[in-house]
Amino acid sequence: MESEGSTQRKGKLPSSEDEDHTTSFERPAKRSCEEEYIKGPLLGKGGFGSVYAGTRSSDGLPVAIKYVSKDEEHEEIEIDGQGLLPLEVALMTRVNSAPACPNVLQLVDWFDHPSHYVMILERPDPCQDLHRFCEENDGCLNESQAKKVLVQLINALKHCNSRKVFHRDVKPQNLLICTDSLEIKLLDFGCGDLLKDSEYKSFAGTPSYTPPEWFRSHRYRAGPATVWSLGVTLYNLLCGSVPFRSAKSVHRLCFPSHLSADCRHLIRWCLRAAADDRPSLQDIEQHVWLHCTGGQSHHTSLNLSIEGVNFCRSSGIVLLSLPPHCSHKMQPLDRTVTSTWLKQLLRPPPVLQQPHLKPPRLIRQPHLKPPRLICQPHLKPPRLIRQPHLKPPRLIRQPHLKPPRLIRQPHLKPPRLIRQPHLKPSRLFHQPHLLAFLQRLSGHIPKQGPEK
Repeated sequence: MESEGSTQRKGKLPSSEDEDHTTSFERPAKRSCEEEYIKGPLLGKGGFGSVYAGTRSSDGLPVAIKYVSKDEEHEEIEIDGQGLLPLEVALMTRVNSAPACPNVLQLVDWFDHPSHYVMILERPDPCQDLHRFCEENDGCLNESQAKKVLVQLINALKHCNSRKVFHRDVKPQNLLICTDSLEIKLLDFGCGDLLKDSEYKSFAGTPSYTPPEWFRSHRYRAGPATVWSLGVTLYNLLCGSVPFRSAKSVHRLCFPSHLSADCRHLIRWCLRAAADDRPSLQDIEQHVWLHCTGGQSHHTSLNLSIEGVNFCRSSGIVLLSLPPHCSHKMQPLDRTVTSTWLKQLLRPPPVLQQPHLKPPRLIRQPHLKPPRLICQPHLKPPRLIRQPHLKPPRLIRQPHLKPPRLIRQPHLKPPRLIRQPHLKPSRLFHQPHLLAFLQRLSGHIPKQGPEK
């Protein structure tokens, strides 16, 4: 009966609001839990306490005994006429105030101790948490069973809202189901808070059931957050897993082929990314899926096989071959309606025939043609070319742009370098072997013959 270890409690609770709710619970006197209740085997254990089966000594009533330790973040809120109570005890006291709801687990008694407190809860027999019940029945529920669970869950959540209590941790592990009657009971208000219209700024609950707006802005409202966790719970009951590993990564939903169209529509509606686009609990109550018979959509209630339908595309006529067991029940009007519906069903998707998806008229609209834009004078640049401020002649004639003085500056001329002695080869001509060689090349000295 205890929620999973992945559940996270909030760190800070705002101050309590004054509400006019009467309750039959009173702060218990100094009594001993062991004297009044007999503790049995362990039912479940979580990060914040343990739950044991038990019986009441006076009449043998089966109960569940929950031990919750008081840590540093232990919260208490004030209830009119009872003073400060532990958070979970106070919320269950509000919810159990008359008239009580049959789909919310009842708080029978509680005991306060310095290091912990003990809650005595009702224990239907036989019962188990809804998550384990699904695991033992092929991993998921069928649509008929899921409808019964959803209707009772909505009833429990609406009752919590009427008592100004925000549960904040709706999931299969926190739903108790009576295995013989399929009656469910909402339990574990340890992550809850007082209901308010403004946004919450502290987190409590299971991350995979937390709405995406918490991860975006660290703010969320009670109504949309409850509907999101309800949608994740419904998906989990029907498909055997959560739709998203974490609400941080919300992607496209994938459904098994056996789910009806109305069921898929309801789940998608509850799991809209924008909080304002999600339905309210009243909207979910009025959804067509909860009112159609069986698990099929109201559009497919005839349940005809494809072999019994023949469609002539040239004439557009639908021929029905109904099975003998239902043929005598069909009236002529019903056959006409069925034929019309099947004819529309076998037509191409109507989205392809919608005019707003075809763009020919957009191409022919005058405002999309650019000829007048080309001929408009303000788009021609001749006057810009003839404007004086765009011509650069004065810039060319300005003295500071001419470099004549730079060319005539002495440091830019190398004449003295040419006349320097070390650059003249005159001394080379006075060398005998070079002088004779140069004269011989120039022809001034005749070449001497070989010696005899």
